[in-house]
Amino acid sequence: FGSGGGAAPRLNNRWDNRGPGGLSGGAGGGSGGDAPGSAASWNKIRERAGPPPQMAGGASDGGRFSARPAPFGEAPPPPRGEERPLTKEELEQAEKEREQAEKERHPDMFSVETTTLQNFYNEHSEVFREWMQVRSEGYSNKHIAHFFERKKSGKQTQSKRAGAHEGADKQPIFTQFFKYAIDIDNGLAYTERCKDIAIATGSSWFLDFGFAPGGMADLLLNTHPDIKGVGVTLDPSAGGNVYIDALDRHDRFWSYLGDVILMARDDLDLKKACNLPDDFEGFDLVIIGITIHQEWDGENMNELKDLLHFAQLYFALKYLKPGGMVMMRMHMSVRLVDCHFLSLMLSMFDLEKFSGLEVGRQRIHDAKLQAEREKLAADREAAKPKVEESQPKGVSKLDMLCKKMDQHDLSAAKREPEKHYAWQNLGKTAVATKPFSTFSMRKTYWVLYHGFECSADQRQKVMEKLMTVLQPNVFAYGYNAEEERFNLPILMDEPIAELMDKYGMKMIKILEDVWDKQVLALKGFMTGLTDKYCRDGPSCRRRHCNMAHRPSDMIPAVLDALHAVDVRARPRLAELAAIGF
Repeated sequence: FGSGGGAAPRLNNRWDNRGPGGLSGGAGGGSGGDAPGSAASWNKIRERAGPPPQMAGGASDGGRFSARPAPFGEAPPPPRGEERPLTKEELEQAEKEREQAEKERHPDMFSVETTTLQNFYNEHSEVFREWMQVRSEGYSNKHIAHFFERKKSGKQTQSKRAGAHEGADKQPIFTQFFKYAIDIDNGLAYTERCKDIAIATGSSWFLDFGFAPGGMADLLLNTHPDIKGVGVTLDPSAGGNVYIDALDRHDRFWSYLGDVILMARDDLDLKKACNLPDDFEGFDLVIIGITIHQEWDGENMNELKDLLHFAQLYFALKYLKPGGMVMMRMHMSVRLVDCHFLSLMLSMFDLEKFSGLEVGRQRIHDAKLQAEREKLAADREAAKPKVEESQPKGVSKLDMLCKKMDQHDLSAAKREPEKHYAWQNLGKTAVATKPFSTFSMRKTYWVLYHGFECSADQRQKVMEKLMTVLQPNVFAYGYNAEEERFNLPILMDEPIAELMDKYGMKMIKILEDVWDKQVLALKGFMTGLTDKYCRDGPSCRRRHCNMAHRPSDMIPAVLDALHAVDVRARPRLAELAAIGF
C-alpha cells in the first residue's frame, strides 16, 4: 500500500471498514496511526474486526455470507444455519396468504366439484389427510423452497433439452428413461403381464405413446420373443426425444413420428400408417405416457396436458383388445378432470372378472420356488471352505475386489427377486405406483388397469365424447371463474356426489399407495435429505453441490429403488454399449 494521498486502503471484504470498530480514514491523511502496510496496523485491524466466521470443518467463508453487525439495542440475528420457528399466528397468516394466491391462480380448486372431491378423500382416507398436511408444511420448509429455487434457476439457464435434436447423445437420456421404465415395472409388473399374455395366446402387442428415447419399448421387447410393439413420438425437430438405433433395427417394433393430438383429430388409421402385419388384431397394452416437450401458446398448460390425455385415450379405446391393459401417467391432484379419468377407467374395466389371472398366479408361484432354490444353493456355497483366489498376472488387487463386489451384488439380487419386483401385483387389476429412482419429488404417478370390458356402444359413446373435447379452441374442463362452472366436463354423466358414491372408495384404494410414497419423499426432503447421489461422493469439492455425498444423505426409499433398478438395468445397458446406442 502507498503511504500518502488520503485514499482508503483496498481491504479484503472479510474486514468490514464500515461497522463499529472498523477503519475510519485513509492510509496517510487520517488519524496518524501506523501505516496500513505494517504488521502492527494489520494486527489492529484484525483485533477490531474480530475472527472471521467459521464454516463446517473450520474453514473461513471469507465473510461472503456473514451479516452486518446488529444495530445497538437490537437482538443479534440467529446464527447462520438456524431459523427462528414461526409462531402460530404467523403460520396461520402464511396459510391464508397462500390460499388467496392459490385461489387467484387456480380458481377451480375452490369449485363445488373440487371441494366435494377433496372432502370425500379427507373423510375416508387417513393417508390423504397426512398427504395434505405434509404438503401444507412443505410450503414453509426451507429445504423444499431451496429445491424449487434451484429448479426455477435451472429452467432459466438451460438450453435445448439434451435429447431433443438430431445428433444428440442417445446414451445418457436412454439410460435415464430405461431405468425409469424399470422402476415403474418394479411397481406394476407390466412386462410380466405382457409375458403372461404372450405365453397364453402366442403373441402380445403394446402401443407406447411418447416412446422415445425407448426405455419401456426396449424393456418390453426383451421380455419375451412373442412381444411386439408400436411406438408414437414427436419428431425431435418438433420437441420430441431421439431414440436408440436398436429400435429402428428391431423386426418386432414399428415407429410413427407425429403429434398425437392431430392424429386423433384426423382419426388416423394406425395399422395402415405403420404398415402393421395382416394378423394384427389390436393391442394388449396401451401406454399413455407422453411428457410435454413441445411449445404451447395457450394460456393454461393444463389444456395441453388434458388434450394429450384425451388423444391417447381415444386411440386406446379404438384399438384395445377385450381383457387388455391401459397404463396411464397421471398427476396427484383433486382436479375434476383427473377424477373423471379415474372413474371412466374404472367403469370400463371389469376388475373382478380379470383379477388373479391363472397365468399370473402360476408365475408368482414359480418365482417363489425359484427364489427358494437359489437361496438354498447360495447357502450351500457359503458353507463351503473358502479358497483364496490367486491374483492373475496383470490384474490389480483393486480390480479383483471390484469384480467380487459386482458378483456379490448380482447374486444377492437374484436370490431375492420378490423383494423389489411387484410379483404380488400380478393378480391386481387396478394398481398404482410412484417411481422413486427419479422424479421422486414430483406428483407424477402411474396407474395400470387390467381387464378391459365394455360394450361396443359404450366404447363408441366415449370415443365421441373424446373427439368433442379434442377440438381446437374448446379447452374442455377449463374453469370459468365468473360463471363458476367447468367447460364441457362430459367424460362422465353423473354429478360429482353420485360419482364419489359409486367409485370413490375404489379411487382411494388405488391412490393411497402413491399418496403414502410422496409423503415419504416430502418428509425426506424436508429434513435435508436428497434423491440424487453425487458422482464424486465424499471427495466432492464443489462449493454449491446439493446432491448426496454419502448414503446417509439419501432418502432411504429412494436409495432402495435406485439399487433395485441398477441391478436390473446393468446387463442390458452393457449389451447396448457393446453394439452401440
